[in-house]
Amino acid sequence: MMKKIKNSYRHLFACFLAFCLLSGCGQAAKDQSIKADLTVKAKEDVNFAGVHFSVEKGIVTLTGSCPTGKSIDMVKQKIKSIHVIDSVVDHLVIAPVTLGPSFNIKQQVDSVLAKYPAVIASVSDTAVVLTGKVKETERNKMVAAVGKIYPNVKSDQLVQEIK
Repeated sequence: MMKKIKNSYRHLFACFLAFCLLSGCGQAAKDQSIKADLTVKAKEDVNFAGVHFSVEKGIVTLTGSCPTGKSIDMVKQKIKSIHVIDSVVDHLVIAPVTLGPSFNIKQQVDSVLAKYPAVIASVSDTAVVLTGKVKETERNKMVAAVGKIYPNVKSDQLVQEIK
């Protein structure tokens, strides 16, 4: 059953991406679809547990940590399967990754942030800190959506996206 659902998500993403490429939709939509695909891959693979990713102009930036070099390689391999990515900036380090109670919250928050390609969330037991770029018109909506998952949201590290 789960495999069928995952395949449905992949098919839906592939159709959206094909539509996007054929219809000439803008870079923002392309970035959003890349971030959405990364979010799905992160939920499927525990190697992404300590990884944060943002997308801007087709460039994926990775920050955070993986427990081993092999984990980093596996994350990069999954990312390479998304053929529309222009490049990857890798700032991953090898460090311990703990799968505590905040891991589930991180996955839920990442699902919300799939719509906001240039924003990442650092989740701890005490707060969710949002960092990155977002349109001013979308900021309050995004913070409210994350606030429904975890009430202590800090968004002072967000900057207004300039078009």
